[in-house]
Amino acid sequence: RFLRHEPIRAKPVSAWGRLVRWARRNPSLAALTGTVAALLILVAVGALVSAARLERARRAEMDQRLESETRLRQGERLIQFMLGDLAERLKPVGRLDLLDSTIAEVNKFYSEVAPEKMTPDGERNRAKALQEVANIRYSQGRFDEAYASYSRSIAAYRELTARYPQNLPWQLELAVVLNDLSIAYGQQGDFTKGAAVLEEGLKLFQGLVAKEPRNGNWLMNLAGAAQNLSLGYLHLGNLVRTGELLRIAEEAGRRCVAVEPAKSKPKEVLAIIVGTHGDY
Repeated sequence: RFLRHEPIRAKPVSAWGRLVRWARRNPSLAALTGTVAALLILVAVGALVSAARLERARRAEMDQRLESETRLRQGERLIQFMLGDLAERLKPVGRLDLLDSTIAEVNKFYSEVAPEKMTPDGERNRAKALQEVANIRYSQGRFDEAYASYSRSIAAYRELTARYPQNLPWQLELAVVLNDLSIAYGQQGDFTKGAAVLEEGLKLFQGLVAKEPRNGNWLMNLAGAAQNLSLGYLHLGNLVRTGELLRIAEEAGRRCVAVEPAKSKPKEVLAIIVGTHGDY
């Protein structure tokens, strides 16, 4: 048929057939090859099963973390309302005692949150809550508790700003807490401690303004802090430092008015500073 150029009837040996013939010729090598192939298949199947299990575990962990973060954010929003808005409403009627149970719940809430589950925003909210607690305790006349809460808030903010130096608003919040603590010391007549605390806050305000010279809010905070610090040094009898700080305050106030000419608050702050400077 081949010589007549007709289709031949013989068929080529299939791959399986060639494999069977080779196995018959090499039984030992074929057995070893088969064992290795079986092991490879088992390993591949095991890897797929393990990968599927790991993916399910990863998704479950992610879902749990998202749920925990959601509960944390909801709890923090409630805390901020109770320590912020609610406290402001209760101050005029002298019922800050009603917030004692709230403060206890705040402490309990954060004590039950594992450190590894605390997000950076959660840590910031905790620092902010400690500041609010300190302000409330000071309003209640519970000064030792206020100072302790201020110190805890400052420590939390310092740790945050050290880890996230690019987050400028958190640096501003740290400076504000330092300013609050300095005012508290000053109102109790401890101008030495108040001045030491606010010197740190002043450097923070100056650093922020150096980075954003046309930020009106930061300029006004710098002016106010320098003004407060000047009063502390005035009580301490350090007139040289008092004059330096009043000049810093007035310059910042004038720059703030130039940046935000339509706003009245910077003008009010500048008027107070200029009046103090005149008295000095």
